[in-house]
Amino acid sequence: MLYRLFAFFFCFLINIAVAQDQKRLLYYEQKVNQASNDADKVFALGELAEYYSVFKLESKADSVLQKALFIAEISSDKDLVLKILFNNNVANLKAWSSKETFEKSSNYVQKGLRYAQELNRSDYIALAYIRLAGIYRKRSLYNEAIQQATQAFTALGNSKADSLRCVLYNELGDIYIAKTDAVNAYKNYNNAFDLAYKIKNGQLQSSIYHRFFELYRYFGDDESGKKYLLLSLQLNNKNHYKDGLYKDYIDLARITNERDYIDKASELAVELNSDRYKLSAKRLLFYWFMVEGKNSTQTFNYLISNSDLLQFIQNQGLANYNWEIGNIYRYSAQYDSALYYYKIAEKEYSSTIDNGIKLEICNAMAETYLQNKDSADAYEYYLRSFDLCKQVKQLSYMPVICSQLGILNAKRSDFGLAYYYTIQADSANKLLQSNAAKDKVVLLQVDRENKKRENDLMEANHEEERKHNLQIMAMILMITGIFTFMLFLGMFAVSKATIRALGYFAFICLFEFIIVLIDHPIIAFTNGEPLKIWGIKIVVIALIIPIHHFMEHRLINYLQSRKLLEARQRFSLTKWWQRIKKPAPVKNTDVQEDITLL
Repeated sequence: MLYRLFAFFFCFLINIAVAQDQKRLLYYEQKVNQASNDADKVFALGELAEYYSVFKLESKADSVLQKALFIAEISSDKDLVLKILFNNNVANLKAWSSKETFEKSSNYVQKGLRYAQELNRSDYIALAYIRLAGIYRKRSLYNEAIQQATQAFTALGNSKADSLRCVLYNELGDIYIAKTDAVNAYKNYNNAFDLAYKIKNGQLQSSIYHRFFELYRYFGDDESGKKYLLLSLQLNNKNHYKDGLYKDYIDLARITNERDYIDKASELAVELNSDRYKLSAKRLLFYWFMVEGKNSTQTFNYLISNSDLLQFIQNQGLANYNWEIGNIYRYSAQYDSALYYYKIAEKEYSSTIDNGIKLEICNAMAETYLQNKDSADAYEYYLRSFDLCKQVKQLSYMPVICSQLGILNAKRSDFGLAYYYTIQADSANKLLQSNAAKDKVVLLQVDRENKKRENDLMEANHEEERKHNLQIMAMILMITGIFTFMLFLGMFAVSKATIRALGYFAFICLFEFIIVLIDHPIIAFTNGEPLKIWGIKIVVIALIIPIHHFMEHRLINYLQSRKLLEARQRFSLTKWWQRIKKPAPVKNTDVQEDITLL
């Protein structure tokens, strides 16, 4: 009875949350109605579709996108049509989306592909193939995914779309990591990073750092994974890329379980005014309260106080709602309550989910029954989990499940089955250890590739620094040569206009060189903030201009005074040579003749 009262009360609160959330929906609808032209209306409809997509209202999102597409097609604006056909809703699909959702998304991307082919837009053709590859990957159809990625490479051909090629390498890496081929995954991520580094695209570099993080987590090396998140954080701080910083804080929270990172992500989500980011941060904090706090009252209070999070759970369906409630009670050690909601969720889920999710549910229920000292029901659900494990070939669950089945059979005095499951647990552990040894070998290969990439990047940085220093030296030599030539020219009779023109050019070169030298320190000091850079450069230029005019005026006046010309005339190389040259000896021919006569 108490459970039913609680369910009624919680449903009442959900209805309140729905009413509160209507305000946000009304805001987007008003933007659509107030749009003054087709482009603004399509943009507003795109935001509304994104809102529906965030809250798992896929059918409404599809309807809104179709309306936006209709408006774009009537306007005959090809770029507007492409913008709708290639919106980001498809890219945000999750692996556990329904088969119907995947089919609709695939058909939508195919429509965009055909339209791009009609326009002969190779960039959009490649993007369509990349998105199809992502859809197949999320459905575990890896060979089909690789075929789509190959089509994308063909579509790109020899084009210089390096950013798109980088996205394609990322998708290929994602496919290979889903196939558990870590080495090929790393090589593709490495190719993507080289391209992103070449075109100085910090956003793409950050996304690849996150993929390196996931790759190392796959091997259980969280410390190495965290290193890449910190590199991404440093890069995004430098570039003031707030979307990237949000993702950094979310993944750092996932790996460290530190609430501070969740709070920072939440602040950025509010600053960016993103419904998707706000909800994602709230979901993470909700799970933090559930798993780390282990206090059901605190977790429920947080859930009830956030209407958008409550709305999201409701939109996921009654089964998901009961599953989340069960989890809250389970982590707070209220096992009877947890099992009550788990059973409701199990009935709702039974006809709509695949065996992988069924395994998660059965395993959770088996553990909860065991914690609740109900060995009989725990045994039944462990048996179901064992069968599902064999069907989905999920080896990681097998040792624990078989061990528990062995213990439970021993308690039932069925020692034959206890021995059987104990042998199964040992076999599963040996297979896992063998796989772990293989993973270590693969990890060594990845580390080797990683060191090679780091050395290549170091050499590239050294080459870039060398090139920079050579250019600075070249500028110094050129400016020195210009001023030397001016002084040399001042020693000859040239027109005053020539002197003024050369002086103006020389000082422009000098002071622009000074601006070049101080530009990088200014950007580093201000962290690239435009307002601060603007203010500092105003002060610098205010100081430089008077000095520029003063020095230019003095030098030009000096050259026009002809003092160098007079000095050159007084100082003749010929005269100087004659002065230092020794006089020739004088011959006395008369004396010589007299001597000869004698």
